[in-house]
Amino acid sequence: MIKKITLSAQLLTLFFITLLIQAGIYVSLSYLAFPTSFIISLGLLVSFSFVFIGIQRLLKPSRNLISALTSGVLSFQDNDF
Repeated sequence: MIKKITLSAQLLTLFFITLLIQAGIYVSLSYLAFPTSFIISLGLLVSFSFVFIGIQRLLKPSRNLISALTSGVLSFQDNDF
């Protein structure tokens, strides 16, 4: 039986991958002698964009469920049942 991975485990994995990406950017660009401020800002830009896209994707089923429940409650209040 296949167990579904929890949302907290998915978020932890996303942040770990982001940390690895940021560390890879830092190491590779510092090896090429780029300025530290440029390296840190580029790493943060890439990391934050990756995290925002990943969180949107992870929370989409939850948002859909909350939207459906809200629609059901509104229909119940309007005596549509």
